[in-house]
Amino acid sequence: MRRLSLSLFIMITIVIPTYNERENIGPLIEALQEEIRETPGKDFTILIIDSNSPDGTGDVVREKMEKYDNVRLLSGPKAGLGADTTKGIRYALEKLKADIVVTMDADLSHDPKDVKRLISRLGGNLKSDEEKSPNSSKPGLGEHNPGLSPSGFSDSAGPVQKVDYVIGSRYVRGGSIPENWGLHRKFLSFFGNITARVLGVWQVRDQTPAFRAIRREVLEKISFENMPGGYAFQIALICRANDAGAKFAEVPIHFTDREHGQSKMPMSTILDTMRFLVKYRVRKILRPTLSESVRVQ
Repeated sequence: MRRLSLSLFIMITIVIPTYNERENIGPLIEALQEEIRETPGKDFTILIIDSNSPDGTGDVVREKMEKYDNVRLLSGPKAGLGADTTKGIRYALEKLKADIVVTMDADLSHDPKDVKRLISRLGGNLKSDEEKSPNSSKPGLGEHNPGLSPSGFSDSAGPVQKVDYVIGSRYVRGGSIPENWGLHRKFLSFFGNITARVLGVWQVRDQTPAFRAIRREVLEKISFENMPGGYAFQIALICRANDAGAKFAEVPIHFTDREHGQSKMPMSTILDTMRFLVKYRVRKILRPTLSESVRVQ
C-alpha cells in the first residue's frame, strides 16, 4: 500500500556506491530496513550503485531485492566513487522523484541509526523527535544546548531551522574518529579538511565523508559536469552547493572503521583533491560570486 499514494510521502532515496562490498552490503541493507520501518510520512528507497564488483556484491543486492520492494540496483563498469554517486543522485531525482537524497558508504562506517537524524536536521516540515541522537547518553551527541557549537551552527533548544545540506561530521562537538587510527591517518584526515576549508568552504568542518542528506532543490541547481573523481568529489559537491546558495549544517557522528574488505584511497585521490581545491579557489578569486559567503543555520 505504501507506494499507491506517493504524493502523500516525502520521497527519500539512500544512494550507496559499492565495489567489492559483499560482506558489508547485506548487513547494511538489513540495518537500514530496520531503521526506516514504520516511518510515518516518508517513503524510502535504497539505491545501490555497483561497479560490477567481482566479489558478487550485486548478487547479494539482488537477493535483498527479492525480499524488499524498496531496494534498487544499478550496475555498470567501474567508474569511480564520484561518477557512481553522480549516477545514483541523477537516478534518484529523475526516476525516483526523490525530495531528499542521502548518500553514505557501504562499509558500515556510517551508522544506519544516524540516517533519520541527518534527515531531521534538514528542518522545516521534517522536524521530528528523530533529531535526538540514538546515542544520546554519550555527552554532546545529538544534544541541543543554548548558544553556538564549535562548528558555528546554532545549537538552540528551539525549533530546528530549515537547511538544505546536512553532513554527518566527525569534527563537531559529539563526533569522533576511531581511537585506533594511526598518526598518519589522523594527519591526512585533519590536513585534508583544513585544506578544504581554507581553499573551499570554511564553515563546513568535515568535508570528506560521504554521509549526507541533501534537498532536491539544491541538487537541481548543481552542475555535475566536470566533477573530480574519488574523494575530491565530496568536497566539490559542497563547493558547488555553496555556489548554488545552499545552507549547511553538521550533525555529529561516530565514524567506525570497516571490519570487512579494504579501504580504497590511492595517492592519486589526494592529488586530485588538491588540484580541484586550488583551481576552485583561483576561480573564486578571479570571478567572485554573490555566494562567496556561506550561509549557515
